[in-house]
Amino acid sequence: MKKIDYIIIVALAFLHISCDNQVTQQNEDQQINQYIEAHHPGAEAEMNGLYIIHQTVTQGIAAMPGNRVIVDYEGRFLDGRVFDSSYDRQQPIAFVLGSGKVIAGWEQGIATMREGEKAEFIIPSFLAYGDRRVGPIAPNTPLVFSVTLVKVEP
Repeated sequence: MKKIDYIIIVALAFLHISCDNQVTQQNEDQQINQYIEAHHPGAEAEMNGLYIIHQTVTQGIAAMPGNRVIVDYEGRFLDGRVFDSSYDRQQPIAFVLGSGKVIAGWEQGIATMREGEKAEFIIPSFLAYGDRRVGPIAPNTPLVFSVTLVKVEP
């Protein structure tokens, strides 16, 4: 009998966690939709929920996996509070696109850009930091990044 009780308790715990995750995802989707309606009406998400709003378009070198890219950025919460900015440090960051050194939303968004372009990424939490807390970023937090692709080094 005790074994059955244990199995039931474990099953209920998993069910509870699953329900919490669904509520969290629905809440996050609602927050992102409200942000899009307020700031970028008509914008459409990529298949995975990432929004990429190209603000300037150039004929520069296209960013491709394996390229070293140099990026200036400002990271914000959906309410507009800035949590990080390379502009404040006056130091863009450099990384190899596709190396996994940055969040998935960045990898995917920057891969659609060309040197000199500016874009805004609205990134669902599962393409950012997921259920982990990172500095001031709470778990399951969607993020907004204004990004300038400064340089592409093939």
